[in-house]
Amino acid sequence: MTTTVAKASPRPRPEPESASHLKFRLRALREESNYSQEKLAEAAALSRGQIADIERGRGNLRFSTLDQIAAVLAVDVADLLAPPGTPPRGRSHQEYFIRVACNIHRARKAKGLSQEGLAKISGRFRTYVTRLEALHALPTIAGLEALSKPLEVSVLDLLQPVSDEDYEERRKRLEKSQLFRTADTAGDPPPDCE
Repeated sequence: MTTTVAKASPRPRPEPESASHLKFRLRALREESNYSQEKLAEAAALSRGQIADIERGRGNLRFSTLDQIAAVLAVDVADLLAPPGTPPRGRSHQEYFIRVACNIHRARKAKGLSQEGLAKISGRFRTYVTRLEALHALPTIAGLEALSKPLEVSVLDLLQPVSDEDYEERRKRLEKSQLFRTADTAGDPPPDCE
């Protein structure tokens, strides 16, 4: 007699709150705007399968993909993650990734955490936190969900607009870092570099 041992199926990971809202919000906003999955995908330069997967709650999405969709729907990326029934606030003049960098930095400092400390308690690498704050990486939903918990904020809080002063300061840092990366190393140093 042969005994077959059933393999335990892996425990399903709980779906992040933002991702669960996303699948419902995307469909509602898409239908309000009279887009089929195919037409939205075409307008956002994505595949219909990507739109269908998002509406099914699959994948670890980059916010850059969500921003492409949000632009077509004329909403902010935060509107895609808001709870169902929340009225869209419309496109922000502030880039989402700069808002995220500012808000992570502010929340981390308010908690008295270093980048390394936040990384350790969130289960992320320090370089991930550093690169987000320095605008050298784009966030994923799962990444922000992990960082938001120890900061005791939501992903939507991390996407909120910041003061124009903070936004401009961070944007200028991004421009400087891009100048530095593209500067001719045989020539003069980039401006403001010593």
